[in-house]
Amino acid sequence: MLGPVRAAAFWSAVALPLTYLPMVATGAVWDRPVVFCALLALNAVAFLAGHGHDPGTA
Repeated sequence: MLGPVRAAAFWSAVALPLTYLPMVATGAVWDRPVVFCALLALNAVAFLAGHGHDPGTA
């Protein structure tokens, strides 16, 4: 049970930063700072939860 959760958290931590660039480019960071901070917090949680995952294993 822990393996799939850890894998999902790992790949979420990899993918979430891709949402930052469009937010910065469109200025949404300044329009919705709470959403941006929530994304940063979610990325930190995903990083902590998924840091033990080895992407070389399925």
